Amino acid sequence: MNHPIIALSGPRTCGKSTIAQHLVNQHGYTRIAFADALRLIASLAGEERIDDRIYLANLGEQLRGLIPDILLQIVRRRTESIDGPLVIEDVRFPAEFEFCCAIGAHTIRLEIPSETQLKRLSERDGKTGEEAAVLIDCMDEFALPSTIEWDQVVPAVGDFKALATLLHNAAIIALQPTSQGVVK
Repeated sequence: MNHPIIALSGPRTCGKSTIAQHLVNQHGYTRIAFADALRLIASLAGEERIDDRIYLANLGEQLRGLIPDILLQIVRRRTESIDGPLVIEDVRFPAEFEFCCAIGAHTIRLEIPSETQLKRLSERDGKTGEEAAVLIDCMDEFALPSTIEWDQVVPAVGDFKALATLLHNAAIIALQPTSQGVVK
């Protein structure tokens, strides 16, 4: 593939969506997410379900129980129709990570301290105490093993617009042939 693909992973509130939007706005990426299909289905249950993270996680678990690779199939079809830079904003499961590697994505794990995560949950979603703990401990937050080898692990702090540009530049560099003539 001649265009960069960036796959973002990280805990809730680490800035995946914000960084993805900066990549769209600044560098012409197309944004997709494994959760897009879940949000579309959730909208049938009411607008309040579209961003209900626990509901979406449960819906995803149920769908994957019926058809284990359903979200992968949907994302695969979407990626095949996109000609240009692509950002996948929500890698949460091993099969999703493997898929991203198979399509040549530059994989990035965003990290934030738990204190920052709690503060952002409070500011963004108004979630505190037990509600915040439930979101942080949600089943899909820990589906990826710690042994995964990301192309980059980046602290999700500071200016996300600048961070998006740094990630874009890293993805461009990763596309370049190495001294042995091999492209990632």
